[in-house]
Amino acid sequence: MTRVVEKADNFAEYGLDPSDNPAYYILTTRDNKTFKVYIGNVIPTGAGFYTRVDGRDTVYVVESSISQTLLAPIGNLVSPMLCIPFSQANYFLVKDFILAKDGKAFIQITSETETAKNDKGETVENFKGYKMKYPAEYAVSTNYDEMLQGFIELTGNSVVYIGKDKEDIPMDILEKYNLKSPAYELLFTHSGIENDILFSPKNEDGTYYAYSILFNMICVMPEDSLKFLEWELLDYVEKPLVQYNINDIASITVTSKDFNETFILYVSEGETTTNPVTGAVTTATDLQVKLKSTGTFISDPKNFRQFYMVLLTTNLVTYSDVKDATGLECIATLEIITRDNKRLEYAFYPYATRRCFYTLNGRGEFYVLKDAVEKIVSDAQKVIKGEPVSYQDKK
Repeated sequence: MTRVVEKADNFAEYGLDPSDNPAYYILTTRDNKTFKVYIGNVIPTGAGFYTRVDGRDTVYVVESSISQTLLAPIGNLVSPMLCIPFSQANYFLVKDFILAKDGKAFIQITSETETAKNDKGETVENFKGYKMKYPAEYAVSTNYDEMLQGFIELTGNSVVYIGKDKEDIPMDILEKYNLKSPAYELLFTHSGIENDILFSPKNEDGTYYAYSILFNMICVMPEDSLKFLEWELLDYVEKPLVQYNINDIASITVTSKDFNETFILYVSEGETTTNPVTGAVTTATDLQVKLKSTGTFISDPKNFRQFYMVLLTTNLVTYSDVKDATGLECIATLEIITRDNKRLEYAFYPYATRRCFYTLNGRGEFYVLKDAVEKIVSDAQKVIKGEPVSYQDKK
């Protein structure tokens, strides 16, 4: 802005003496010349700062805008980003999304994929769907997919601390931002990059402090970006118990006190397929269902399709009042084996007049209506007898 003095006798008057430990920046030209510029005190009007070039006695004034750039906290110069941004084309390829609350695992979901060759002969990863790995293999809610789309650019309001490269952030800093014993921890992998993010309890203003271990920095995060932290398990779970296409099912076993039958499915839509349960290779133009007990095919596959619709429309209600099956009698089980050899076993335990606590592969949280369980057993029997079945009929 201006030159204050051509030859200063006392740099301390301007906050530019070495003993003042003034701020400085260094410019290096393309031909390797360097210039070190010291920044001293604010001028009396507040409109600028005293400066000088190292090795020269002239003192200048530069405009006050450098307080927002050269003199700004380093956090102002860094994007408050917690993870490397995804793209709309691959946000769903998150592997092993693990959320812990108060140091205990809460949920784990992964994206299932299969490799294939594209038109150019390149190996690509095709998305098959989401799989819940903990606490049980419940169907994953669409809420999860919508939440992942928010991860495309998971950025905060500001950066409050940046750690040094390859050095952990000191414990006193973590304690300052309530991250020494985090309320939440999120781990996930995307594009081969592992992410580990710690979150503080919610602050009074509704924000969170978040520590990205990948970037080694702490950010202030708005509540709207992190609503999933406070979701309950039910927010991650889709209500229907079964969410597989019938073409993906190898066998279904229904067992109750007076009934036990396995339905072996052959569905290929004109293509040759191998049933993983029997090893049999078959070609069919439509669904065929064999009874394991007799080795014969049922007469009307349309009835079985209606029965399968019964399974698809059987929904959990909400959390069960009981948390385990101790002391309860199992009235029915449903075992489903998929063509890629996944096994899902549902066991149903009435604990009230209309409510059945159920477990999936031994773990349970929710209940279904007892009438729905009885309809599954009743309709399975009708299929064997060749009697008409309708998923819309209420028992």
